[in-house]
Amino acid sequence: MSISYEFMRNIDWFKYMTPGDVGTKIIVGFTVVFIGLVLLVLFFSIMGLIFKAVSNASAKKENNKKAKSLKGSDKKTLPAATKKPEATVSSPVPAVEDGISDEVVAVIAAAVAAMSDGETRYSVRSIKKSHNAGGRPVWAMAGIRDNTSPF
Repeated sequence: MSISYEFMRNIDWFKYMTPGDVGTKIIVGFTVVFIGLVLLVLFFSIMGLIFKAVSNASAKKENNKKAKSLKGSDKKTLPAATKKPEATVSSPVPAVEDGISDEVVAVIAAAVAAMSDGETRYSVRSIKKSHNAGGRPVWAMAGIRDNTSPF
């Protein structure tokens, strides 16, 4: 036992290793590390797939609940709406800057309406032309802001 301890304690034990032993130890070390990294990547990939499947399943359940509640609410509100029509609610007319055509205003309002989920109502209050900050196009500035903002 003291022989092996002395052998490990003495730094000269490298002198007694053959080049084949050194190569074998290096290859085994790299192989073990590589296999460990591959196993970690596989583990985290599988965990990601599991979490994605769970979140998709919960999202489907929520969508089904919303669809069922909308179907149920349509049956309840449909007879009342046919009996007595309510006054239409008009949204305020957006303040539009000079040089913006009515078609552009209609497209912007349609895009905002398309983004609503049906339960929440949005309205466009004003439309203004944006000015280039720093001489860059607006899309370039949006890309810079998106790529440089923190999480």
